[in-house]
Amino acid sequence: MDSLLRSALERASTQVLNLLPQAVLTALVLLAGIVAASFVYFICMRIFAVFAVDKIAAKTPLHRLLQSIGIHKTISQIIALLFFWTTIFFTLVFAAELLDLPQVSHVLAIITRFIPQLIAALLLLVSGMILARFLQTLARQAIEHLEIGYARFVGQVVYIVILILAIIAASEQLGFDLSFLTSNVLLAIFAILLIVGIGFVIAARSILENIVACYELKSHIAIGDVIEINNLSGAVKSFTFTSVILEQHHKRTVLPAVFFFTHPYTIS
Repeated sequence: MDSLLRSALERASTQVLNLLPQAVLTALVLLAGIVAASFVYFICMRIFAVFAVDKIAAKTPLHRLLQSIGIHKTISQIIALLFFWTTIFFTLVFAAELLDLPQVSHVLAIITRFIPQLIAALLLLVSGMILARFLQTLARQAIEHLEIGYARFVGQVVYIVILILAIIAASEQLGFDLSFLTSNVLLAIFAILLIVGIGFVIAARSILENIVACYELKSHIAIGDVIEINNLSGAVKSFTFTSVILEQHHKRTVLPAVFFFTHPYTIS
């Protein structure tokens, strides 16, 4: 009985001694992984702070969505945490291989491969929202400058189109097959853009006519010429994109360029 107990203790001690180097090495790997993950988190937060990611993302619907579902971390913190856990899972995979646990290593490897896809999808979504907001503002300001109306509507259409494309790209990054949806969405976007384009051309007809007329007038009228037209007179002060500015006695009159093609005028 004593001999059996001694042999069992000897086998156990032998196994412990055999596993001890692996256990020590695994502990060191885990410690190094935690330090590396913390460093990665710190670097990510620094980089995001330099590019003011949180300030930009705060203007997107994603920030309000996260707040509404109870997530009070910033976009920078969420992405940095994803990088942190990616590093941790890589460390756990390496540790499982050191301990000769292939099944655990396989499961952890699957999770580790998914996290970068999640990071890429989140970055695509945030970038798409920022781009959508930028293009919305750009389109609205351009149309307001042309003074043809529908600026807010066109800006909203541009925003929705870019946002839908960003959501589709982020979903496909996560492995969702949205090819059937993509073709239908692109068809709908094309139809909307066609309708908006036709409406834009119709609304901009008078502006386009004035642009062409103003270009033609510049070959007949020079700056400083005195013009008399429809009981108005004055020296040509300048040409705008669509009109002619006359000045007389420090009083300026702005005339649409088409006005010169519908009324007789004299140059002196």
